[in-house]
Amino acid sequence: MAYQLIIELDLPTFNHMNPLRTVMWFHHMACIVGKFLKTPEMVKICPKCASTHVYWIAGGLIGAIYRCNDCGYEGTFVLEVKPKDIEKFRKEINSGAENQEND
Repeated sequence: MAYQLIIELDLPTFNHMNPLRTVMWFHHMACIVGKFLKTPEMVKICPKCASTHVYWIAGGLIGAIYRCNDCGYEGTFVLEVKPKDIEKFRKEINSGAENQEND
């Protein structure tokens, strides 16, 4: 609703005869709205060793396959976390691995 209001207020101010200016105006408006709607960036981490060295190796319509360069894990399941939460997940994964070794 607010986005429509901004467009309605600004539309008469630019020249409809200049397509480049029109494109630039819409890009500018998208950047303004994008700042308010942007989600925080997520980092992919390995579910086995909690490394951030996880890379896409294959995939298409049915999903992606990832590989961890640290432990060699290959699979479709990776964790996506906020950068500030990486250490928390590393502690959790490492404590789970230690519990499995003790059993």
